[in-house]
Amino acid sequence: MDRKKTVLSCIQPTGDMHFGNYFGAVKNWVDLQPNYECFYGVVNYHAMTMPYNPQKMREVTWEFIVNLLAVGVKPE
Repeated sequence: MDRKKTVLSCIQPTGDMHFGNYFGAVKNWVDLQPNYECFYGVVNYHAMTMPYNPQKMREVTWEFIVNLLAVGVKPE
């Protein structure tokens, strides 16, 4: 049995998701899923290295998660 290679990649929720996020990373995440064992995440602690509003950070984090699911990132 051949074991799939592993991919680990994360994104910071520093603002609203935009085309740069999609074409720079997220589209590749979706494309890699069939051939790799993929682990993706939204790393909000890393986004806290600059001034932030805790409520806004929670909202943006959940928006990123929902957007990732909407474009085809599988939650398994």
